[in-house]
Amino acid sequence: MRHRTARRSRYRTAACLALCLLATCREGAIDPDLSLVDRVVVEAPRTTVAVGDSVQLTATAFDMNGNELTRIPFTWLSEQPQVLTVTATGSAKGQSRGTSVVRATAGEKSGTLSLTVSP
Repeated sequence: MRHRTARRSRYRTAACLALCLLATCREGAIDPDLSLVDRVVVEAPRTTVAVGDSVQLTATAFDMNGNELTRIPFTWLSEQPQVLTVTATGSAKGQSRGTSVVRATAGEKSGTLSLTVSP
């Protein structure tokens, strides 16, 4: 009887471990280590956008060895939102003629890109 109880206990433990692994290993469930970010690069297919038009920006994070880091979340900010707005996903839209600097931040590091809005 003792042998069966020990086996059941092992099965329960294994089942709990499996459920925990499934719960934490789903895509995006593990938080990235933002302290690894050494540099952020912001890019756009073009740096001029017309009033009312949008351009999708991309940000890439690199570690101190120059290796690209994946699954890094960025916070986006336009320094002149009256000229250019930027969404949480990096879509920048021209609002009025001028120039704006867009900043993507990951942890303590930021990258910038200057965009011109034309009439």
